[in-house]
Amino acid sequence: MEFPVSIENQEQFDALVKNRLTREREKWEKSVNIDEFRQRAESAESAAFARVQARDARALLHSMSVPKERHGRILKLAEMPTAPGEDGEPDRKAMVEAFKSLHGDMPEVFGPEATVAETALDTSTGDQDTDAPLTLDRIERMDAGEINEPSMWERVQRFMAGERA
Repeated sequence: MEFPVSIENQEQFDALVKNRLTREREKWEKSVNIDEFRQRAESAESAAFARVQARDARALLHSMSVPKERHGRILKLAEMPTAPGEDGEPDRKAMVEAFKSLHGDMPEVFGPEATVAETALDTSTGDQDTDAPLTLDRIERMDAGEINEPSMWERVQRFMAGERA
């Protein structure tokens, strides 16, 4: 391509810019290992999902009256779901099923005071952090008492008005 280039219309300009961007992208792709970046991103995403799932599982075990000192062992023994649910969050129903299955095989791991539920309990209340981000799913699972707490009511109103923080 010889310079100066005369550009007579927008299409010629767009083609020139597109060609330049393509050449730069090819140079950049040769200089970096994209597969390594993808692996690192997938690894970080998996680790984040595991942390969120462990938090939700511990909250679920707490709601089932399982002593805190037994949570770690139960989480190691239970066959927890490895993929998120349809909403991208840990699948609480699958976690309950995993706990029920383990309880059927090894009830002594849960302790005598544990009550393994038949359905997924609301893990958004109780011992969890009240500053956790609100989601529509979480709001739908709240009871009237929790929603009407002064600090929560303000957060729910802001969320429903479109503020996401």
